[in-house]
Amino acid sequence: MLSSAVDMRTGDSHGIIDGAGRRLNPAEDITIADHVWIGRGATILKGTTIGANCVVGACAVVTKDLPAHTLAAGIPARVLRDDVDWVRDLGDLPAVPAAST
Repeated sequence: MLSSAVDMRTGDSHGIIDGAGRRLNPAEDITIADHVWIGRGATILKGTTIGANCVVGACAVVTKDLPAHTLAAGIPARVLRDDVDWVRDLGDLPAVPAAST
């Protein structure tokens, strides 16, 4: 699920070449697995993979791979929690067992 104003950059906008004319900053793919939630204004940079069931925080800048089932935020994005999942509709939340006293 993508929020608004998400920017996915597979390149650097302008080529940088060496003296022999070889490009030093080629474009690279971005891979986004299934069931990923990317928050408003996040930027995903070239060469990164976002694993299944990840949550990427608003305005985060993803500069490296994010493992599955993680929550990441910040500039650059870093994993804040692991073993997470998310649901789109609150009605889909699993029942939480009552706390014993």
